[in-house]
Amino acid sequence: MLNPKRSLQSLLRQNYAVTKAYSQLRWRWKMRSHFPPNNPLIIYQMGKVGSTTIVESLRRSVPERAIFHVHFLSPEGIAIDDNFYRSHLSRIGAIHDHLLESWYLREQLDKQTQAEKYQVVTLVREPIARNISAFFQTLEYQFGYDIRARSRNLESDDFVRELSELFFQEDERHERPLTWFDLELKEVFGVDVFSTEFDRDRGYQIYHSPKAEVLVLKLESLEKCAQSAFQDFLGLNEFTLAKSNVGEGKKYKTLYRRFLHLVEIPEDYIDRMYDSRYTRYFYSDEEIKALRDKWKLK
Repeated sequence: MLNPKRSLQSLLRQNYAVTKAYSQLRWRWKMRSHFPPNNPLIIYQMGKVGSTTIVESLRRSVPERAIFHVHFLSPEGIAIDDNFYRSHLSRIGAIHDHLLESWYLREQLDKQTQAEKYQVVTLVREPIARNISAFFQTLEYQFGYDIRARSRNLESDDFVRELSELFFQEDERHERPLTWFDLELKEVFGVDVFSTEFDRDRGYQIYHSPKAEVLVLKLESLEKCAQSAFQDFLGLNEFTLAKSNVGEGKKYKTLYRRFLHLVEIPEDYIDRMYDSRYTRYFYSDEEIKALRDKWKLK
């Protein structure tokens, strides 16, 4: 006998157009049923910069507000995400909420009036660690890599060579932390973070534009600055970080740790990441030297 639920799941994995329509319908119902319609708070950042920790913490601190969590809001960025799910749907199995929320918020932004102003939180992370973390997050469904099988044979160096070849393949993944603020935040909300100073010692900065107020947090400073940052930005007198989505706590944690321990990062890649405007804006010379030394010791 046919199982209707399994039949639907099978259809959704095979047909992206059906999956997209079905997912958007379900998500809109969820929006109407569960989210307050006004005063949204948008967590908007490139992937793998610690944003899930911020999302969970804010949901506890301000449960009365609708909190959205997205990676892209520009039409070009949303198209990249859309194509990614289209290409890898059979492995991923479903469209994740962050893309559904991107579609919804893009519609709202297109209707935004001059009187409306969004509150936005975004984060930065040093680009090499961020890129490796993002690579492992998508390793199975983007590259078809069998994590469980490979994790049984970590004594051999073959897996490091294999993963390094995959990681250093040239594509836009490596440039994302270096270009995200221009292609997304500046394009969507008119906030050019590079036009003013960032307080590196404090670890956060608040920016303003006619469309948004934006809090930018540095992941490496999050433990020491989160409470004062959210007091300044949202007026929260008490704010506690909730740990979540840490790479070392995932099923690829053993593989991830071993790779970090053994991988050799080419010097030209280190230069490319750490000589960038992005890194030099958010990180001091002393911080960059420490990061270079860390990866050169590999």
